[in-house]
Amino acid sequence: MTGPCLAGSWCGSGATAPTECAEGTHSAAVGLAHVGECSETRPGHYSTKGSTVETPCGGPSLFCPGGEGEPRTVGDGTETFTDVSLFNAPADHASTR
Repeated sequence: MTGPCLAGSWCGSGATAPTECAEGTHSAAVGLAHVGECSETRPGHYSTKGSTVETPCGGPSLFCPGGEGEPRTVGDGTETFTDVSLFNAPADHASTR
């Protein structure tokens, strides 16, 4: 492969194309050479496959324990606390207050 490996992916030895960081991991760095260089997503966030940054979890009906590719929905009648000022947090359409 010519040139550095793109952000959100890694390029192993002899790779002809980049491999995206897995769901629950991310990387803004370029030139990663091993899957282990993709960072695990912190609790309160999630990362889809090939993410370059973490995404804040979102509203009170969502739960993100960390290291996952999408938020979990909490059960009916249950809420989680979310800092509503989180930049780019997804909207919560299932809140049960």
